[in-house]
Amino acid sequence: MGARVAGHVAWREIGGETFVVDLKSKRMFGFNPVGARVWQAVVDGEGPRHAEQADVAAFLDELSELGLVEGHEPSSELTASPPGFVPPRVEWREELRSFGFSCALLEGQSPVCDQIPVE
Repeated sequence: MGARVAGHVAWREIGGETFVVDLKSKRMFGFNPVGARVWQAVVDGEGPRHAEQADVAAFLDELSELGLVEGHEPSSELTASPPGFVPPRVEWREELRSFGFSCALLEGQSPVCDQIPVE
């Protein structure tokens, strides 16, 4: 089974940056552009099922430890990333002190919002 977004996670792309919110821990994360592409692959269900590059696998390990993805199993057979490859990474994280939640702009981008009936 490949990595998939945890059910308590919402996300949105705004101005070319991906924002990921863990509704359970009330934390928000931002990724570098390569991390955003890996995140989108997980969202789309396209993988990365078996990350072959060590940097991508390490990023998925981190997302799993943070509780943002489920079903990721670290691979023991990893290849080195090509020279010049910018590894995916969490660029920033922030604790949300005052936390509100609206699905007005998130329909289709989060299973949490898809569960709420829209009238």
